[in-house]
Amino acid sequence: MKKILVVDDHMHLRELIEVALRGRHRQILHAENGEEAFALARTELPNLILLDIMLPGGIDGFEVARRLRKCSETADCVILAVTAKAQQFDRIEAEQAGVDGYLAKPFTLTQLRTRVNALIGED
Repeated sequence: MKKILVVDDHMHLRELIEVALRGRHRQILHAENGEEAFALARTELPNLILLDIMLPGGIDGFEVARRLRKCSETADCVILAVTAKAQQFDRIEAEQAGVDGYLAKPFTLTQLRTRVNALIGED
């Protein structure tokens, strides 16, 4: 069973992503802010983290990625930034923070599935 952690402050987007990626061999987990995402990643050890960059509550997605990379339990988690911050400097900062891929909002569900399957394999 592959675990996917979806981190976004918009509940409807988290639910849409879950429906799009749900499968027999996938468990979808949710977090709505950076602190919750980091804590859940450390306990659940997901195979993939879909990480929004603009998050409420103190730490943004860039900082979450940096913390995940510094933590021995989560250093190898695959991180896909899924964000509306699509400027070149945002992509560079995401890369420097340790993300493995970048998907700019808005995106199609086909684009999302393709990126996820490329990173962790098909369901």
